[in-house]
Amino acid sequence: IWEEEGDMQNKKPPVPKTSEAEREIARIDGTVTLKLTPSNGDVVRWEIGQPATVASAQVKDVGAFQTDEMVLYFVCEDTTGKHETGDCTKWTNKVNVQYNFYDADGLKYCELKADNPKVKIKYTTDGSNPKEGGIYLEPFAISKDAVLLQAVAYYEPVDLYGEVLSTAIPALGKEPEKEEKKIDNDKPLILQQRKSYGNNKAVY
Repeated sequence: IWEEEGDMQNKKPPVPKTSEAEREIARIDGTVTLKLTPSNGDVVRWEIGQPATVASAQVKDVGAFQTDEMVLYFVCEDTTGKHETGDCTKWTNKVNVQYNFYDADGLKYCELKADNPKVKIKYTTDGSNPKEGGIYLEPFAISKDAVLLQAVAYYEPVDLYGEVLSTAIPALGKEPEKEEKKIDNDKPLILQQRKSYGNNKAVY
Protein backbone atom coordinates (compact mmCIF):
# COMPACT_ATOMS: atom_id res chain seq x y z
CA ILE A 1 0.00 0.00 0.00
CA TRP A 2 1.46 3.34 -1.09
CA GLU A 3 0.54 6.58 0.65
CA GLU A 4 1.45 10.12 -0.51
CA GLU A 5 3.11 12.32 2.12
CA GLY A 6 3.91 15.57 0.35
CA ASP A 7 6.51 14.74 -2.28
CA MET A 8 7.34 11.46 -0.52
CA GLN A 9 5.76 8.09 -0.87
CA ASN A 10 5.44 5.92 2.26
CA LYS A 11 5.01 2.21 1.71
CA LYS A 12 3.17 0.37 4.49
CA PRO A 13 2.84 -3.40 4.63
CA PRO A 14 -0.64 -4.73 3.79
CA VAL A 15 -2.90 -5.68 6.69
CA PRO A 16 -2.65 -9.48 7.14
CA LYS A 17 -5.68 -11.66 6.55
CA THR A 18 -7.21 -13.82 9.23
CA SER A 19 -6.11 -17.41 9.71
CA GLU A 20 -6.77 -20.33 12.02
CA ALA A 21 -4.92 -23.43 13.25
CA GLU A 22 -6.17 -26.49 15.07
CA ARG A 23 -4.42 -28.91 17.43
CA GLU A 24 -5.73 -32.20 18.82
CA ILE A 25 -5.56 -32.25 22.62
CA ALA A 26 -7.65 -35.34 23.46
CA ARG A 27 -9.23 -38.42 21.88
CA ILE A 28 -11.66 -40.55 23.89
CA ASP A 29 -13.98 -43.26 22.46
CA GLY A 30 -13.92 -41.72 18.99
CA THR A 31 -14.59 -38.15 20.15
CA VAL A 32 -11.77 -35.73 19.38
CA THR A 33 -11.17 -32.50 21.29
CA LEU A 34 -9.50 -29.73 19.29
CA LYS A 35 -7.94 -26.46 20.37
CA LEU A 36 -8.53 -23.81 17.72
CA THR A 37 -6.22 -20.80 17.55
CA PRO A 38 -7.46 -17.77 15.57
CA SER A 39 -5.05 -15.17 14.21
CA ASN A 40 -6.00 -11.59 13.28
CA GLY A 41 -9.61 -12.38 14.09
CA ASP A 42 -11.99 -12.94 17.00
CA VAL A 43 -14.45 -15.54 15.69
CA VAL A 44 -13.95 -19.05 14.28
CA ARG A 45 -16.67 -20.57 12.11
CA TRP A 46 -17.03 -24.18 10.95
CA GLU A 47 -18.74 -26.53 8.52
CA ILE A 48 -19.00 -30.31 8.07
CA GLY A 49 -17.69 -31.61 4.75
CA GLN A 50 -17.72 -28.28 2.90
CA PRO A 51 -15.72 -25.02 3.04
CA ALA A 52 -16.67 -22.69 5.89
CA THR A 53 -17.64 -19.04 5.30
CA VAL A 54 -18.53 -16.04 7.48
CA ALA A 55 -22.13 -17.29 7.28
CA SER A 56 -21.25 -20.65 8.88
CA ALA A 57 -21.93 -21.61 12.49
CA GLN A 58 -19.67 -20.08 15.13
CA VAL A 59 -17.44 -22.24 17.33
CA LYS A 60 -18.59 -21.62 20.90
CA ASP A 61 -15.50 -22.95 22.67
CA VAL A 62 -12.28 -22.60 20.66
CA GLY A 63 -10.28 -24.04 23.55
CA ALA A 64 -12.12 -27.38 23.58
CA PHE A 65 -14.08 -28.08 20.39
CA GLN A 66 -15.38 -31.66 20.41
CA THR A 67 -16.34 -33.68 17.34
CA ASP A 68 -16.65 -37.19 15.93
CA GLU A 69 -16.90 -35.99 12.32
CA MET A 70 -14.39 -37.12 9.72
CA VAL A 71 -13.90 -33.88 7.76
CA LEU A 72 -14.34 -30.34 9.05
CA TYR A 73 -13.56 -26.89 7.68
CA PHE A 74 -12.74 -23.81 9.77
CA VAL A 75 -12.41 -20.13 8.94
CA CYS A 76 -11.44 -17.16 11.10
CA GLU A 77 -13.36 -13.89 10.94
CA ASP A 78 -12.48 -10.44 12.23
CA THR A 79 -15.81 -8.92 13.21
CA THR A 80 -14.21 -5.46 13.54
CA GLY A 81 -13.58 -5.47 9.79
CA LYS A 82 -9.91 -4.53 10.14
CA HIS A 83 -8.60 -7.81 8.72
CA GLU A 84 -9.88 -9.45 5.57
CA THR A 85 -11.13 -13.03 5.97
CA GLY A 86 -8.46 -15.50 4.92
CA ASP A 87 -8.71 -19.00 3.50
CA CYS A 88 -10.49 -21.72 5.43
CA THR A 89 -8.57 -24.74 6.71
CA LYS A 90 -9.48 -28.39 6.29
CA TRP A 91 -9.20 -30.84 9.21
CA THR A 92 -9.43 -34.61 8.74
CA ASN A 93 -9.97 -37.12 11.51
CA LYS A 94 -7.43 -39.90 12.10
CA VAL A 95 -9.19 -43.17 12.86
CA ASN A 96 -7.34 -46.09 14.41
CA VAL A 97 -8.07 -49.75 13.68
CA GLN A 98 -7.75 -52.28 16.49
CA TYR A 99 -7.50 -56.05 16.14
CA ASN A 100 -7.98 -59.15 18.26
CA PHE A 101 -6.92 -62.71 17.39
CA TYR A 102 -8.55 -65.68 19.09
CA ASP A 103 -9.00 -69.43 18.59
CA ALA A 104 -12.37 -71.13 18.19
CA ASP A 105 -13.45 -74.52 16.83
CA GLY A 106 -9.91 -75.36 15.76
CA LEU A 107 -9.49 -72.15 13.73
CA LYS A 108 -7.76 -68.79 14.19
CA TYR A 109 -10.19 -65.84 14.06
CA CYS A 110 -9.63 -62.11 13.76
CA GLU A 111 -11.86 -59.33 15.04
CA LEU A 112 -11.40 -55.73 13.84
CA LYS A 113 -12.72 -52.52 15.32
CA ALA A 114 -12.45 -48.82 14.44
CA ASP A 115 -12.77 -46.06 17.02
CA ASN A 116 -15.25 -44.15 14.86
CA PRO A 117 -18.53 -45.69 13.61
CA LYS A 118 -18.59 -43.48 10.51
CA VAL A 119 -15.86 -45.46 8.74
CA LYS A 120 -15.58 -48.85 7.11
CA ILE A 121 -12.61 -51.18 7.54
CA LYS A 122 -10.82 -52.79 4.60
CA TYR A 123 -8.37 -55.63 5.15
CA THR A 124 -6.21 -58.35 3.60
CA THR A 125 -4.29 -61.35 4.98
CA ASP A 126 -2.15 -62.17 1.93
CA GLY A 127 0.22 -59.19 1.99
CA SER A 128 -1.64 -57.21 -0.67
CA ASN A 129 -2.76 -53.58 -0.35
CA PRO A 130 -5.65 -53.38 2.16
CA LYS A 131 -7.11 -50.41 0.29
CA GLU A 132 -8.03 -52.93 -2.38
CA GLY A 133 -9.15 -55.56 0.11
CA GLY A 134 -12.53 -56.71 1.35
CA ILE A 135 -14.88 -54.82 3.66
CA TYR A 136 -14.86 -56.07 7.24
CA LEU A 137 -18.31 -57.11 8.46
CA GLU A 138 -17.74 -59.55 11.32
CA PRO A 139 -15.00 -61.73 12.89
CA PHE A 140 -13.54 -64.02 10.23
CA ALA A 141 -11.56 -67.25 10.14
CA ILE A 142 -7.98 -66.91 8.91
CA SER A 143 -6.51 -69.44 6.50
CA LYS A 144 -3.61 -71.50 7.86
CA ASP A 145 -1.12 -70.11 5.33
CA ALA A 146 -1.90 -66.44 6.13
CA VAL A 147 0.91 -64.68 8.03
CA LEU A 148 0.20 -60.94 7.74
CA LEU A 149 -2.90 -58.92 8.61
CA GLN A 150 -3.25 -55.47 7.07
CA ALA A 151 -6.22 -53.21 7.69
CA VAL A 152 -7.17 -49.59 7.09
CA ALA A 153 -10.09 -47.31 8.01
CA TYR A 154 -12.00 -45.94 5.01
CA TYR A 155 -14.42 -43.01 4.92
CA GLU A 156 -16.30 -43.45 1.67
CA PRO A 157 -18.05 -40.02 1.24
CA VAL A 158 -14.72 -38.27 0.56
CA ASP A 159 -12.55 -41.30 -0.29
CA LEU A 160 -10.45 -40.81 2.83
CA TYR A 161 -8.08 -43.50 4.15
CA GLY A 162 -6.37 -43.71 7.53
CA GLU A 163 -2.99 -45.19 8.36
CA VAL A 164 -2.47 -48.84 7.44
CA LEU A 165 -2.33 -51.33 10.31
CA SER A 166 0.12 -54.17 9.66
CA THR A 167 0.74 -57.03 12.10
CA ALA A 168 1.88 -60.64 12.04
CA ILE A 169 -0.78 -63.33 12.43
CA PRO A 170 0.04 -65.73 15.28
CA ALA A 171 -0.11 -69.47 14.64
CA LEU A 172 -3.11 -71.45 15.81
CA GLY A 173 -2.89 -72.04 19.53
CA LYS A 174 -0.48 -69.14 20.10
CA GLU A 175 -1.16 -65.65 21.34
CA PRO A 176 0.47 -62.59 19.70
CA GLU A 177 4.05 -62.25 20.88
CA LYS A 178 4.76 -59.52 23.40
CA GLU A 179 8.12 -57.88 23.79
CA GLU A 180 9.83 -59.27 26.87
CA LYS A 181 12.72 -57.55 28.56
CA LYS A 182 15.37 -59.91 29.93
CA ILE A 183 17.82 -59.17 32.73
CA ASP A 184 21.44 -60.10 32.15
CA ASN A 185 22.89 -60.98 35.57
CA ASP A 186 26.45 -60.81 34.20
CA LYS A 187 26.19 -57.10 33.36
CA PRO A 188 26.44 -54.30 35.97
CA LEU A 189 23.41 -52.22 36.85
CA ILE A 190 23.70 -48.66 35.54
CA LEU A 191 21.38 -45.97 36.90
CA GLN A 192 20.71 -43.17 34.47
CA GLN A 193 19.25 -39.92 35.81
CA ARG A 194 18.77 -36.66 33.95
CA LYS A 195 19.33 -33.42 35.81
CA SER A 196 18.57 -29.87 34.76
CA TYR A 197 20.54 -26.91 36.11
CA GLY A 198 19.24 -23.39 35.96
CA ASN A 199 22.56 -21.55 36.26
CA ASN A 200 26.35 -21.96 36.51
CA LYS A 201 26.28 -21.91 40.30
CA ALA A 202 24.00 -24.95 40.38
CA VAL A 203 26.43 -26.84 38.15
CA TYR A 204 29.47 -26.24 40.32
